Amino acid sequence: HGPNVSLDATWDKLQKNIREIQDDRAHTLSFEENYRYAYQMVVGKQGQRLYDGVLQLSKQNLNRLSAEYIAPAYPSTSFTSREPIQRAQESERLLRALTKVWESHMSSTQKIGHILMYMVRLTLFILASGL
Repeated sequence: HGPNVSLDATWDKLQKNIREIQDDRAHTLSFEENYRYAYQMVVGKQGQRLYDGVLQLSKQNLNRLSAEYIAPAYPSTSFTSREPIQRAQESERLLRALTKVWESHMSSTQKIGHILMYMVRLTLFILASGL
């Protein structure tokens, strides 16, 4: 990464890697490389783009997980007319789906947070130094 680096290409690489993290494939990535991507975005005064992009990726991922796990596990409309045991089973299935989505989201958010923590420190430094 140098002064001639394309910020669009940097974002594309970081975005791809964030998706890999969200798909639970973080073990294939170099977090040092991702730190550099975040650093380059901030130094290139693209902090807002980075923030908005990560927010958008998180929303897309939650929507995907919801459609994949929560929607199929949601009890049918005739839920109240079911027998108590069947209602309990459907409720348990929904809670398991919600837990799976929540744990996946929290895991990927934590990993992404480790990458972006560097951005926060750098942004504070840049603001304090007036660069």
